[in-house]
Amino acid sequence: MDKQTLPFSLGRAWIASGAFWILQLLFVVLFYTLGSPFGALSDLSNALTTLLVLPTGFALYRITKGSAPLLSRLTLITGLVGILSNSIASFLILLGIISFAQSLPPIVVGYAAFGVWLASISWLLRRHELAPAGGTAGGMVIGTTLGTIGLIGPSINAGLFTGGGVAALFSNPLMYVVLPLFPVGYFGYPLWVIWSGRRLLAGRVSVGRSSAREER
Repeated sequence: MDKQTLPFSLGRAWIASGAFWILQLLFVVLFYTLGSPFGALSDLSNALTTLLVLPTGFALYRITKGSAPLLSRLTLITGLVGILSNSIASFLILLGIISFAQSLPPIVVGYAAFGVWLASISWLLRRHELAPAGGTAGGMVIGTTLGTIGLIGPSINAGLFTGGGVAALFSNPLMYVVLPLFPVGYFGYPLWVIWSGRRLLAGRVSVGRSSAREER
């Protein structure tokens, strides 16, 4: 196999994505305790979190389309749907064009697709030896977790917006499926993507059978 590498510049984008994810979580807490303007800052951080990893999808597609054309194409499309759905909805809230309740369906669908995309690109990275097995396994677990939360989320959130309030959330048995997944997905993602970004900047994420064995 010829040696190939992911673009060095993606490392900074991955680290920035993790940083904005952490800021988003912080702004959500501040919004519910202090109010504005932290809600708008949370929406902006949410949009930037996913947009920053979009170039990874195109870079990986260029590398893998020759050996896995269908899977590479489906992975890229899934990423585009998830990332753009989430980011556009976040920007529309920020601009006051739609309400938070109206934004939930595209954001939930976006995160479900984003999770599937993250798991898929991690698998492609592992298959093509673009990253060591440990790192790609983490990406697959976190991506699957985020995708599951996104898929189950609509049925749980429905009670919140039909007058049931918070009590309706916890009366839904699916809530107890999602709750254990939240720490894995929402705290695992920034840790994983920052760690991966640092490895990329250090030149330790590249393809080639000899280099992949050295990483393991």
